[in-house]
Amino acid sequence: MRSGRFSHSRETLSAHQETMPIAWEKAKVLSAVASTLAIPVVIAFLANAFSRQDKQDELSVRYVELATNILQSEPRDQTEGIREWAVDVLEYYSKVHLPPAVRQDLQMQRLKILAANQQQAQMQQQYYQQQMAVQQQMYQQQVQKQALKQQEQTERDELEQHVIQSQASSNHAKATGDIPPANKK
Repeated sequence: MRSGRFSHSRETLSAHQETMPIAWEKAKVLSAVASTLAIPVVIAFLANAFSRQDKQDELSVRYVELATNILQSEPRDQTEGIREWAVDVLEYYSKVHLPPAVRQDLQMQRLKILAANQQQAQMQQQYYQQQMAVQQQMYQQQVQKQALKQQEQTERDELEQHVIQSQASSNHAKATGDIPPANKK
């Protein structure tokens, strides 16, 4: 009984497939081709958009660096326009707008970021110089210890050589019957 139901549904499926219009088959093929072609195009488009945004971000950073460098210099009458431009650049790329008092201070006073960076760099340089001096002292101490060890080893070797020579001469004297002058009574 069960086999009759399965065979009937197979027949129905087969009949349905035969009656499926050719247009549906063409649509399936076209959709497969379209998706195969569309995926690389979409990926290329997205990669290009990300690349453009990355370049724009890099350009923004460069503008902010340039503006900061300009504002770090001493204000003069000749630099009034460029300082105003630099403040405009900082405000344009900032998510927080500058209050009018801050804008005026930036245009009229030197930005002191550089001084803080220089002080930090000097402190780091002093630290590294101290570390180098300590390492150099430790190296010199190691060299001195090594030289002392080598000198001690040389003295031990010389003493051992002297002992061996003394024993050899004593053995030779005993074998030949010669008594060294210091040992004669």
